[in-house]
Amino acid sequence: MTTFADQLTAALKGVKMSRSELARRIDVPRCSVSDWCLGRHQPRQHQVDRINEALGTKLTLSRVITSEMVAEALGMCVDTLHRAMRNGQLSDMGIVIPSPSGKSFSYRFFPKVVAEKCGI
Repeated sequence: MTTFADQLTAALKGVKMSRSELARRIDVPRCSVSDWCLGRHQPRQHQVDRINEALGTKLTLSRVITSEMVAEALGMCVDTLHRAMRNGQLSDMGIVIPSPSGKSFSYRFFPKVVAEKCGI
């Protein structure tokens, strides 16, 4: 699977544009473009539309990666995956976001890392 990060990095190289220049053209912080290129985050669809306009491309967002998909690829149950993430054992694969009350958590995976490690 080609991740959005891979698509964006290739597109920037193809048009010989820096991350800073793209950030300026679409009016976002440079760190946002860097995060997108590194697979840490994905832009919102309206940002993808602006990226495509600025680069003259047709980039598409990567599909959503669920805990179930990652757990299956790693050969573990979802509860074990979540526990490992909360304990910091898989911090390279995503982040744990506690609810305001701290009683529940959500999990966001880094698409590029998960694609490389799990083939998802």
